[in-house]
This record gives sequence, structure tokens and C-alpha cells, in this order.
Amino acid sequence: MSWTVNGITWTPQSAATHSQTNLTYLNNLNVAPTLVASPTNAIWLNYLGVGGLQQAYDAKLYAASQSFNVVTCDDSQVLNLAPVAGTSPLPATYSTVSLNVTAAAAGSATVNSGTLAPWNGINFVVGTTTVIPAGTTVAVFCTADTAGPYLALAGQVTSFSTSIPNVQTVTNPASSTQGSATETTATYRQRLVAGNGTVNWDLNGTITAIRALQGIISANVFFNSDTVAVLTLNGGVTVQPRHARIVIQGGDVSGELATTYATRMTAPTDGTSSETYTYLSGQTLTVNYDIATPQNVYVTIYYDPTMPLIAGADTIAKNLIVAQNSTFTVGQSITAQSISQGPLDNFTYATITGVTVSIDGVTYSRNAIVPANEYPSFSTANIFWTSGP
Repeated sequence: MSWTVNGITWTPQSAATHSQTNLTYLNNLNVAPTLVASPTNAIWLNYLGVGGLQQAYDAKLYAASQSFNVVTCDDSQVLNLAPVAGTSPLPATYSTVSLNVTAAAAGSATVNSGTLAPWNGINFVVGTTTVIPAGTTVAVFCTADTAGPYLALAGQVTSFSTSIPNVQTVTNPASSTQGSATETTATYRQRLVAGNGTVNWDLNGTITAIRALQGIISANVFFNSDTVAVLTLNGGVTVQPRHARIVIQGGDVSGELATTYATRMTAPTDGTSSETYTYLSGQTLTVNYDIATPQNVYVTIYYDPTMPLIAGADTIAKNLIVAQNSTFTVGQSITAQSISQGPLDNFTYATITGVTVSIDGVTYSRNAIVPANEYPSFSTANIFWTSGP
């Protein structure tokens, strides 16, 4: 444990070593009699006190010398290095859950945005107003109102906090997707050492920060780096030269979207909704964004009828896919592989031989391209179970 200043290497010493060095120096002045290190020697005891001070100074100097070394600096200095690395400890994120809401045969039910589904002291908040036709079941996506890794097991969320006409049953067919706790200093240090997520004012850092905002289920930011040509995204969505387009699923409950973007990027933004960020100088930046709409994704699951088949396997498979709605992001195209190796991975209720996907429910293939301003949405009514090779 040493450091070098102007070519001179310094090594911290203990209090006893400093004291002995001082005592030796005094004896070398030829003062008689020769002094020895002893508890009965008042001068030695005085030197021990001085040596303790020198040891404390060594520790402070060493800490100062290591203040820009993320491996050896103290915990408080790790946080001071945040601006240098262009990052900060990751904030806690919000858990999400998909609820199957069934409407009575007597009539349709409307579950409004903001409706609360209580669970274990917190609430899962409905993100988008959803209409459930009479006698049907529709998946409704919810975000926790409190950040953190909350795990609601399958079947534990069973009601809304207020009565909704024609809602017959409410349940979560699969466990919630857990959010995360605020990043600890130790984990943050390890991330800085590895260089993961540093310089978070880049595009990836901006996307990560926006996705962490309360009420936002998923988000994407598309940046057009060209200075002349317009960028056309999937579905015909356009981004002007040197502009960004922010697309979110859900809503900015915290009202921090503009701040989150403006503290990381300064490119003008396109979009139909907006928030305003005010700089310390008083200047303002309007941050535009789009709210994504759902894009139905149709899925056909093929199973082998000659192999063992458990009753209700089709219902289980459909619910597993629907329960993964919140894991897909805005503008994410769906592949057959993302289904077969995602929610249907290790499916033990039947032997699945293949999966195809579609956007229109007519033309099926291995890839369903979702427009950039929409998010993939699965429902049991659009998932088909059939025998096949």
C-alpha cells in the first residue's frame, strides 16, 4: 500500500514504526544516555502519540492518492467519481404484473388507467384503460406504485381496490416481473471497474434511465445521427435529421421524463406529447415523446399429438405467453424463437414442435415486425393451439 508523488514512493507506516524512527533520530543526536522504547520512558510515550498522528496522516494521504482509483478509493469517493464516469448509482425500478381480467357474461367491463390492484402493502397500477368484452378474459398490464423487487406469486393478486361493474374475476396467471432495489455502493463500484453503463448520457444510458421511471412499462429512444436524411423506422415512423424520438408504453407518473432526457441528451425531439425542462439559466427545453399503442401479435403453437399431452396444456401455454407481455419493449419485433425459447422454454405439458407469429393474423412466419411506436401485445384469443409437425 504505497503511492508515488513526483517520482518519490511513499509507504504508510504504523504508529510504532513512526515512533521508533523518531526515537532513533533523537539517539543519533548523541544525547546521553541512549533512550529505549519502554512504557516507563515518558519521551517514548510522547513519540507513540506523535506516531499515531503520523499514521493517521498517512491514511489520509493514501486515501487522497487513491481518490481517482475506483478499485481502492473509499465508498464516499466512489460516488464522487460518478460525474467523471458519466453515470450514477442505478435507481430502484418498478415491478410489473400481468392480470387476467374476466368480464361477466352480462356485459363488458372497463378497467381505467390508474386503477389499483392491492398486494402485500403496495398496489399494482393499471397503465392503460382496457375494455374487456362480455364473457372474455383480457390481459391488463400493471406497474407497482413503489419501486423495488416485489414478487407477487401467481394467483396472489386477486382484486382491484374499487368495484368495477361486470368484472367477474381478477388474477395474475404468472408471478410478477420483479423490479430492482437501488444499486448498492459495492455493486456500483464493481460496475465502474467493469465499465458497464458508464457515460450514461449516451443513447443506451438515456433509454435505461427512462425505462426506470415510475409508470413507464417500457420505452425506446431512436436517434437519427444523419445531418440530412430523414430516418424511417418500422411502421413508417420518421425521425428528422439530428433529432430523437422517444416512445413510451404506459405513462410518466413521476413527471420526470423531460428531466431524465435533458440531463443526458440535448438533441431536439419529435412526438405528439411533451414535457418541459428548465435549466438553471432559465432556458427551457421542450421534450416531445409518443405514447405507444398496442400491436396485437398472433401466435400459432404446434404440438405433437403422438406424444403425451396433459389436459389443459393449451390454456397453460397461452397464459404463459400472455404473462410475458411486460417483458417485451416498445418497437420490439417478435420472433418464433423468442416465444419457443422464452415463455415456452422447458414446457412439460406437451411436446411443442414449432411456433409461428403474425401481425395481421393471416400471414404467419418466423418474425412479426412491430412498428416503432407500438408495443407487442398478446391475448389468449390470438394464440392458437394446433397439432402439426
